[in-house]
Amino acid sequence: MSHLRSALLLFVVACGWTLPSPFPAALGADTAWAKAKPKPKKPAKGKKPAPAPGPQAEPTPAPAPPPVAPPPAAPAVVEEVAARPSAKVDTSNPTEELLAKARQLYASLEYEAVIPVAEAVLARDDTTIDMRLDAYLLHGSALAIVGDAIEAEKPFRFLLRGRPDYDMPAETPPKILAVFRKVQVEERAIVDQMRELERARVLRELKLDAEMETESTGGVPLAFEYKLRDPGRAVQAMSVHYRRSASEPFSALALQVDDTGLWRAELPGEYTENDDGLVLQYYVSTTDAAGAPLLSVGDPTNPLGIQIAPGTVADARPFYKSPWLWIASGVVLVGAGVGGYFLYENAVALPKTDGLVKLRE
Repeated sequence: MSHLRSALLLFVVACGWTLPSPFPAALGADTAWAKAKPKPKKPAKGKKPAPAPGPQAEPTPAPAPPPVAPPPAAPAVVEEVAARPSAKVDTSNPTEELLAKARQLYASLEYEAVIPVAEAVLARDDTTIDMRLDAYLLHGSALAIVGDAIEAEKPFRFLLRGRPDYDMPAETPPKILAVFRKVQVEERAIVDQMRELERARVLRELKLDAEMETESTGGVPLAFEYKLRDPGRAVQAMSVHYRRSASEPFSALALQVDDTGLWRAELPGEYTENDDGLVLQYYVSTTDAAGAPLLSVGDPTNPLGIQIAPGTVADARPFYKSPWLWIASGVVLVGAGVGGYFLYENAVALPKTDGLVKLRE
């Protein structure tokens, strides 16, 4: 059936026949649109028709603004002193005059000019130590002012190593003082560290030997003797600190060294005499030339002790040291001498006669 319809449709189209539209509403709408479409007006007689407007030209774009040039780069900060423009320095002048010139320039606030003059002074072979240290001060200060803080540290270090106790005046500019304080703190830390390392090395070599008695008697002198091993001769003083009770402060007695290296001191018997007995507390300390502590035996919080029995100086004095013994002995000797003299005189005296001595009867 479908084949028959297709064949019939082809036949109608071939004959040019028109079939009723199955969509009248749609065709009517198309026809209405076609009728409503305005027709082009015919030109009036004697007038030429206006040319049809051509396609509108696109607006010309505004020219692009020229590219903005980048800002010029800041000049690089050169930290090398050699790259800084330096003034000409008359090196034929004596060193004293160059140093005076540097001081004059610094006082005139011509810091850039100070740098080459100070460097010329430091390069001289005849510059004394004091002149060199003064030049380091001027050199570092000028470098700090012109903004070269890193380079300013170097001369300040040399200055402090030559004058460890040097300090800047109170009116020093902040830029100089900031660099100097930094170097000063670092140098002091280095000195303290080196001192501690040296002290540790010395302590390893020191040895203090003693054979102190732990008991004694009141009224008897108390001797302290120590043998010190000190290869580097670091110990310059040795003291014994002592007291009779824990409630008393320590007293100090300096020990003296003899030719054999024995350090010795003695407490008199008057200090040790007592009626009830006591414990004498003590400790021994050694110091170097600067007074810094070195090796010690005991300490204030942990002292050593010697038990002292009751006794007095009179009881402890040997009989041969008694003054009465020698007085009595002296009296006896004097009496014996006088008696002997008279006996001798009587023995050698001639008999009394009238001047004639009969040898024989």
